Amino acid sequence: MIEIIITSIIAYFSTNLDYILLLVLLLGTYRRPRLILIGDLIGTSVLIILPMIIAKLLGEVPKMWLIGLLGIFPIFFGIKALFPNKTPAINETEPNLNSSLKIIFNTTILTITGCGADNIAVYIPIFIHKTNLELLVSYMIMMLMALSFFAGSIAIGHNKKIEQLLNRYGHYLAAVIYLYLGISDLVQNGTISHFIG
Repeated sequence: MIEIIITSIIAYFSTNLDYILLLVLLLGTYRRPRLILIGDLIGTSVLIILPMIIAKLLGEVPKMWLIGLLGIFPIFFGIKALFPNKTPAINETEPNLNSSLKIIFNTTILTITGCGADNIAVYIPIFIHKTNLELLVSYMIMMLMALSFFAGSIAIGHNKKIEQLLNRYGHYLAAVIYLYLGISDLVQNGTISHFIG
């Protein structure tokens, strides 16, 4: 049991370091931490449970180039962030149900697509041949790690210089981060070379 605890901590930490920057960006953009946390936890749950299901059903890691296709979504968000629309922002002081659901949805999708390829590729081998109890423990540990990463992102976001930077250049930073995540997913998982080569 100690092994699965340590492995879960290391796996989560190693696959989500770049995600802290994305969380800081989302917190600076929307300024609705509770909604971002909900989207974060939903997305993280999907990224933990999906590899568990694949590990149980297949007993092996699927072809990496297929996993890399998840990189298309952050690229789409990156291009969209380069050309922000001029309609009122979601972080208005008068929240409504639609804007709240949109924040949760966007955070969930960005969590899944921005981190998905790495997480799935790393988690499946860890979850293969594990008991249901070990999988439950791993899930709980990784969700605790997600909460600690979220708390760390809030602390980083409260830095005045970072806040000013996000206010001024937030959508450009978002575009760069999304494009980086998407392109690195496509390249590192051999998706581009699969279709070109």
